[in-house]
Amino acid sequence: MASTYAELAFMTFKKAYQSTSIENAKPLLKDGVAKATEASAYALIPSCNCANAKNYALNAVTFGNKALKESDLQSMKKWAKKSNGYVPGCLNGYAKL
Repeated sequence: MASTYAELAFMTFKKAYQSTSIENAKPLLKDGVAKATEASAYALIPSCNCANAKNYALNAVTFGNKALKESDLQSMKKWAKKSNGYVPGCLNGYAKL
């Protein structure tokens, strides 16, 4: 499940990064943060066996929240890209844009 939520968060942060307006990006960022939070919750389960998944998910949540606080598109994109870089996955560690 951590991988599933991580992949969903990855796609959502990627869409936010590709947005042409901050109004379009904010709902995507909120959704991405929620999915990264779910990924971190599942990463805590011992059967997940993901040593770094929890830290990656928490970084994604932190950077996603920073992106939500930005008022201009370029600053938001900077944080969205960082969020996307820390989305965890049990199979692949983490993914980059």
